[in-house]
Amino acid sequence: MEGKELNYTSIVRKIWELTPRQIIYDNSNFDTKDYNYSKYGYKWIYEIQLSVQIGNTSQILNEIIHMCVLMKYTLNLEIVLQNIDTLMIKIDQGSLSYDVQSGKKVSNRMLFNHTYGYYS
Repeated sequence: MEGKELNYTSIVRKIWELTPRQIIYDNSNFDTKDYNYSKYGYKWIYEIQLSVQIGNTSQILNEIIHMCVLMKYTLNLEIVLQNIDTLMIKIDQGSLSYDVQSGKKVSNRMLFNHTYGYYS
């Protein structure tokens, strides 16, 4: 999934699809229920067979990082901020690093690019 414009929710859902259900249930930063529960902001996610109470953008980004570190996935996430700085987050085999770079203005439609893969 390299170079596609996605939102954080679709990224975390793809990561959850690669992660065993019980690990998500035991380790997610979000409240989960192991049955179809639709009250109080819970959403049923068919692919992982869990109801998850997903939070705001910041919490979703934290969940992406948390699950990638936990599962030792590789993640390269480049986020272009409104002030035209670029935040680069890299997770390689569970090791997290990040960098902020100032840059020139880029297209408003390009929110971020990312790649991720399986753990070894």
